[in-house]
Amino acid sequence: MFAARIGIDLGAANVLAYVDQKGLVVQEPAVVAIDTRKDEVQALGHAALNMVGRTAEHIKIFQPLSEGAMTDHRILELLLRYLILRVCGRRCLFRPVTIISVPPKINSVERRAVLQAAYSAGAKEAHLVSETLLSGLGAGLDLNQARGHLVVNIGAGTTNVAVLSMDSEVISESIKVGGEDFTRAIMRYLKKHHNLVVGQLSAEQMKCAIGTVIPRDGQWEIRGQDYVSGLPEVRKVSATELQDVLLGCVEPIIATIVHVLEQTPPELARDIYSFGMVLTGGGALLHGMDQVLEEATGIQVKLPAEPLLSVIDGIKVLMNNKQYPLSPGVLNDYSAG
Repeated sequence: MFAARIGIDLGAANVLAYVDQKGLVVQEPAVVAIDTRKDEVQALGHAALNMVGRTAEHIKIFQPLSEGAMTDHRILELLLRYLILRVCGRRCLFRPVTIISVPPKINSVERRAVLQAAYSAGAKEAHLVSETLLSGLGAGLDLNQARGHLVVNIGAGTTNVAVLSMDSEVISESIKVGGEDFTRAIMRYLKKHHNLVVGQLSAEQMKCAIGTVIPRDGQWEIRGQDYVSGLPEVRKVSATELQDVLLGCVEPIIATIVHVLEQTPPELARDIYSFGMVLTGGGALLHGMDQVLEEATGIQVKLPAEPLLSVIDGIKVLMNNKQYPLSPGVLNDYSAG
């Protein structure tokens, strides 16, 4: 048996793990339950969420990433060890080769921390690759050509905008605006205009059901607590109400895209206007997002079949395409250390 090759997408909202020849083996919310006495992960994702308020004090709930940054390097190491053990088992004879997605603006200290966590967790090799580059590969872009591509990845906590060419990021910018900000904006709106206090999960469900940034029909009944009386209440909210709320969240994303385009060399800019931009990440699924970005920039917006899986799909390309051998400096990005 040869060493397993594992691809890990560490997002603020979801953790995904892909194993060569096996496929996607983990797709869970990015929440872990840690046993602080044993210093190990007890549960991941939905199982960890179900433990909130139902466990002893030594079981703590964490989110490994928040707004594109690691909240705790030790928690990251425990999570990576848990994923590797879950994929390979405790009796695995060969330590795995790992590809781990990281934010494009990761600094050298964070980079070393992720590498150290991966090796401490049992990896034989660890390759860190920008999630924007991986999103581009996963969306089907041919990045090894001298041609400009614009990729916009709207994640849960951050939005990354990058111009890619020759397997590298020519220009990139990140802002701390993402899907979680859309949800919090809805929560604030409901409290201010409907005197209704709701949880993040309820607001997230409504966002997915009728959230929009263009005119749309639809209505949603949402349950919460009356802000004045404290009693349970039900309110009906229309999609039209949410349009302006969510458009306000999209404005910083548009401004970032425009700023990146203003810095783009003319030849690469011409390529982008000819071939369009690629929109990935969970925020790409918000109703009308592609249309709003297209109208604001004048650039055609293209959506991959599975925007949420673009990073993992990019890892598949790295694993299966001889054009991108797994070696230090893969994709001219971060060294395997």
